[in-house]
Amino acid sequence: MSGRIVHGNSIGRTLGFPTANVEVKEEYKLLPKNGVYLIQSIIDYNEYFGMMNIGIKPTINKNSKTIEVNFFEFEGNLYNKKITVSIKQFIRDEIKFDSLELLKSQIQKDKVNCNSIIDIID
Repeated sequence: MSGRIVHGNSIGRTLGFPTANVEVKEEYKLLPKNGVYLIQSIIDYNEYFGMMNIGIKPTINKNSKTIEVNFFEFEGNLYNKKITVSIKQFIRDEIKFDSLELLKSQIQKDKVNCNSIIDIID
């Protein structure tokens, strides 16, 4: 899946998981179901793993679908760059949490889960 990185609401950054918001302009493109995925990308000739959420962010009451990627071990500016994301594994369905603290706790668990899978496939 490919798209351009655009500005978001910076909620991921406040939770300690900054995200690259992927804009897919072509409405006819099929997207995977809402949820969290382990992904891999090549950025400036380097391979990075990360986790991606596709969905409507029900915990913060958003209604429009977004695609957000948190890259592991990447620091830099991706705004306006086009990236391609390869999905490696589905992690879990998107769910609504009762608080941002519970969401943050689950994202930390998702990252641990993703890293254990990376250790197996890498």
